[in-house]
Parts: sequence; structure tokens; C-alpha cells
Amino acid sequence: MLKVDHLKTNPYVKIVSFLLFFICINFLLHILGHFHIAISCPILYFTGYYCPGCGISRLILSFFSGDIYQAFRFNPFVFILLIGGFFYLVISSIFHKSLKEKTLQKILFLLIILLIIYGILRNLESFSYLAPTKV
Repeated sequence: MLKVDHLKTNPYVKIVSFLLFFICINFLLHILGHFHIAISCPILYFTGYYCPGCGISRLILSFFSGDIYQAFRFNPFVFILLIGGFFYLVISSIFHKSLKEKTLQKILFLLIILLIIYGILRNLESFSYLAPTKV
């Protein structure tokens, strides 16, 4: 009989859990897309400025539809983060290695700073290519 602690550390359980989550999200987004249900950004609605997360819903819908280029265009920063995070999870699960907590904190702090900079830049005229594409 398997112990619960063993299931938490088993890399195959992590990968299967991620795939099940991926399938559930795909199903949910397919239903949202089928009924043309859009999730609007409250920050964009009230301020008229794009937040760093604007375009994530359309990114995910495009990604699951197989339109990788358009997914990237909706939110390049988050697209790169998701792909990088996926590879980190797979590699750390396969090789049973993970970053130290202090290193993870530094990376998280850097990502927050980059996210703030990205949020500012995507609203400037000279960086308009960072804004989500119009549908």
C-alpha cells in the first residue's frame, strides 16, 4: 500500500496530475469559447490601461486551439512564463531536483519586478506590440 507522502513525491503522480488539470482547463475553455463567453479585465475596463495579465484568457484559448503564434501575441510574458514553468516542473520531476527555497524567492522577486516593468511597457506607444492583439 502506498503512503500519501510517497504520492506527493512521485514524479509520475505530479505529471499525471498536471495532465488531468490540463485536460480539465482545456474542456472548460472549450465550453467558454463555444458559447462566446469572454472574461474581461477590470483594470482595463476602469482605467483603460492593459494590466500585465491582459490577454491571458485569450492566450489559453488560442494555445488549446493550437494557434501558438496567436497565443504568444496575446501575452508574450505570461506565455514564456508558462512554457518555462512547464519545463521546470517536468525536468525537476524527472531528475528529482528542485531549486533551493532562497533561489526560488530570488527568482520570484525578479519575476514580479519584470511583470511590473512589462505592465508599464505594454501601455507605452513605442512598445504597443506588447499589447494584446485585437480580436
